[in-house]
Amino acid sequence: MATVKRRSTVPYYAAAGTWVIYALLFPLYRVPHFLFVAVVSGVVFFIMNAVCGTVEVTVPDPPKKEESTGNPELDKMIKDGNLAISEMKRLNTSIKDEKISADIDRLVEAAADPQVHGLLPAHDP
Repeated sequence: MATVKRRSTVPYYAAAGTWVIYALLFPLYRVPHFLFVAVVSGVVFFIMNAVCGTVEVTVPDPPKKEESTGNPELDKMIKDGNLAISEMKRLNTSIKDEKISADIDRLVEAAADPQVHGLLPAHDP
């Protein structure tokens, strides 16, 4: 998860609320009325923007893009292997025996090791 700074939406809602409140309390019959409320909503926007500033939001990491080897059979084997590893990780949380759980953790780490992937034969499409 990554933390991203974004502008707050409060100034926009405050400016819109200014229009609603003005329209309920005062007439909007002439161009000067619209110009006045536009200036007031702009001032409200800049004041609220200075008060609220930016907000830190936690966003999930984007999904990883699967790389293709060019060989559909090998791609399927890699996808099935990754699926099996994620299933082992999920089932490992429900195992109460520490020794078995440690063995599964070691197996998952070994499968994720980049050196293991280097043992695969090179494939030219």
